[in-house]
Amino acid sequence: MDPSNPQLRDESPLSVYNYPSIVHLWLKFTSEGDWISTLSIPFEDFSDYTLRPLKWLRYLGFAIYGCQGVLKTSPDGPEVDDYLAGSEGLQENYYYSSPDPPRFVDVEGINDRTSDSLGHSHSSCDNFADQISTRDGTCVLTNAGRVLCNAAHLIPHSKGDAYIQRLTQTRGDVAEDRIDDINDPRNGLLLALSYHRELCYKWLAFLKTPNFCLLPEDVPSSPGSVPGPSGRLTLQYFVVPDPTLIASQNQDARPTGDLTSWPPSVITDVVYACAVVQKWGSEDSKKRLQQVTHNTYYNDGTLHRAASNKDRGIAQQTLDRQHRSEMRDLGNAPLPGSDENQVTGMNGMGSGQSRLRSQREKTDEIFDWILHLWSSHATPRGTQQQDQDLEDIKQKRVQEWLQT
Repeated sequence: MDPSNPQLRDESPLSVYNYPSIVHLWLKFTSEGDWISTLSIPFEDFSDYTLRPLKWLRYLGFAIYGCQGVLKTSPDGPEVDDYLAGSEGLQENYYYSSPDPPRFVDVEGINDRTSDSLGHSHSSCDNFADQISTRDGTCVLTNAGRVLCNAAHLIPHSKGDAYIQRLTQTRGDVAEDRIDDINDPRNGLLLALSYHRELCYKWLAFLKTPNFCLLPEDVPSSPGSVPGPSGRLTLQYFVVPDPTLIASQNQDARPTGDLTSWPPSVITDVVYACAVVQKWGSEDSKKRLQQVTHNTYYNDGTLHRAASNKDRGIAQQTLDRQHRSEMRDLGNAPLPGSDENQVTGMNGMGSGQSRLRSQREKTDEIFDWILHLWSSHATPRGTQQQDQDLEDIKQKRVQEWLQT
């Protein structure tokens, strides 16, 4: 029996579809027809992410492949005839076909997060944090105050200007997609600390609609109402979320007044594709994507991928230090319960300001300690290697805290 067609089984008194347990999305890696099963998505996962499975699958193909295309149920067959069909019509295999050459996603495009590297000055990061904080005001998911947030780079700061230029030039379709500065506010969101860390491990991403395939109503409704213009930027988790996180699956990010500096699809599509490939991608497809994208994104010798998981662990430690620095630098609002008059004085830099900075530094360490306690009791998530990397980082952070 053709595996691309749902099998029928008899159940008294009616015959019903035996839904496929896994749905495979195939992409063509060469013009000769080298098809690879790129994603294998459990049937029960679809309802967590979309109300229109075929439209979402088509979007996933687009986000990874980089060009518009269609879904087919066989490599040389016709396009599916009804993208509005629900899960009851899902088949086991779908092939994403595009007439255009691929612009594949760099599956390591959001790895290697570090602090002020690749020649960027601390002042450039300060300016990025100021711009993001001014635009967003509070965490776009939880409305947590600025002092509890980070100005999070979607494409990591460590990738640098040359990388984001190459990425947006390769994947963008219009001049407005081009981004030349890794610290461009279009590459950032103000996120509470816990969400920033989830982003670092590709445990969450943001789905922007409308896009090439999906309308806002094709995504499950946001649990919390978000007033604003049409369109959605929707939080979606790709592991079981930490129980301490209050933003639920499909919670929309709160839009800001200046949507011209809101993250564009050329950025959010890449972050989403990386998270999807990490969750449902085959090892073969991950290796092939690394091979076929290396020359596109890293071919001049100035850009490189992290050499090992150890390097990524060091990068994460550096990011943790950046978290503390950014928390100290985000805005001038006093901590909850502190006396706002403390910061007044000559040029705003009196002893009250120093005490407030000291209080913030201590609070940073307290937050780190609390986050460690939370994570130690959280449901295991991610791959075994990621969990081990994270545990090594946490142990080092605890030792640093105890020695201060």
